[in-house]
Amino acid sequence: MILESMVCNWMQTNCYIFGDEKTKEVVIIDAGGEPLAIIRRIENKDLKPIALINTHGHPDHTGGTEKLRDHFNIPIMYHPDEHKLIGFQKVKYIQEPDVIEIGSEKLHVLDSPGHSPGGILLASYENKIIFTGDTLFAGSIGRTDFEGGDYTKLMNSIRVKIMRNKNITDDFQVLAGHMHESTVGRERTMNMFKRDFL
Repeated sequence: MILESMVCNWMQTNCYIFGDEKTKEVVIIDAGGEPLAIIRRIENKDLKPIALINTHGHPDHTGGTEKLRDHFNIPIMYHPDEHKLIGFQKVKYIQEPDVIEIGSEKLHVLDSPGHSPGGILLASYENKIIFTGDTLFAGSIGRTDFEGGDYTKLMNSIRVKIMRNKNITDDFQVLAGHMHESTVGRERTMNMFKRDFL
C-alpha cells in the first residue's frame, strides 16, 4: 500500500495519496490546494495517478483539483449530489456501493450526507483505513451550518456507515479532512458528539 498525506492550504486541509505499492498507481483524495507541491511529491516518487477523488465539494477540498486533472489528464470523481457545489468537467460520478480499484487496492465508496448533500467516505477494508473527509474528525465532526448541511443526517451517516458497519472495526484508522488521524475506537469513546452518533 502507498499512503502519503499533505496539508495543502491555509484551511489545513489534508490531501491523501493512496494506491498500490507494486503498480505505483494512486488516487489523489481531496486536493484542496498546493497543486505544484502535490505534483512534485507524485513525480519524485514516480507514482502513476489514475483519478482525483473529492469527498465533498467545499473549496478547501477542491481548490487544486482542476490543475491536477489538467496536468495528469485523469478524471475527477465525486458524488452526483455535489455537482451543484463543484461543477467540474470530465467528471465520473461515484456513490455507494461503487468500488474504486487502484491496482490491487480497493476503496469502497460509502454515502455520508450531512456535512454536505453528497459527502462520501472511502474505506479500505483490507488496510483498515477510512478516509472520512469532513464527516468525522479526531474528537469532533464536520460543520452542518453550511447550505445543504444537516445535523441529523450527519449523525446517521457516522452511526450507520462507520460505527455500526460490520466491515469496520475499532482499530480502523480514521484519516479525516482536517486535523490529525484517529481510530474508530478512539472516536467511539472520546468524541464529544458520541452520544448523538452511537
